[in-house]
Amino acid sequence: MGSDYQRIKISEVADDLIVLEVTECHPDMAAVDWLLTGKTRGVDAGTPLAPGPIPAAMASRARTFAAQLLTEYGDSDFKAAAERQSNEDEGGHQADRFIADVAVRALEPLVRANDSGWLYRATLAIRVVDPVLARSFQVGDPYVARACPNGEWYLD
Repeated sequence: MGSDYQRIKISEVADDLIVLEVTECHPDMAAVDWLLTGKTRGVDAGTPLAPGPIPAAMASRARTFAAQLLTEYGDSDFKAAAERQSNEDEGGHQADRFIADVAVRALEPLVRANDSGWLYRATLAIRVVDPVLARSFQVGDPYVARACPNGEWYLD
């Protein structure tokens, strides 16, 4: 899938909750900025964003973004369930069937991105619809991901 956009560290796993520390590292992909503003360009880069709610208009994309981040972990119960769903259902895999909610717990601006936004280290709290989906994730595990809040979710 090309270069990585985020460095991930799993900081908490409990029941239906997976908390990721997401460090953005690709200057052309300010995904957290996009999630919080709903804009890919034209964001006022003068002041970094503060943690806040993800706009309702971006909620579905946030769930898809979270699903992609979790898929990038590799072999897991989460990815296996998504692959089964994709094979069994003509509608394919839909993030809303796996991710209940995404929230930004913390936000640290790192550097300006190329598109006038910022790159961040963000703590994302992801609630999955079934605790079984979280059981393969191990606290402390680092990995890299290539996720974008464009509404697309790739399983490979």
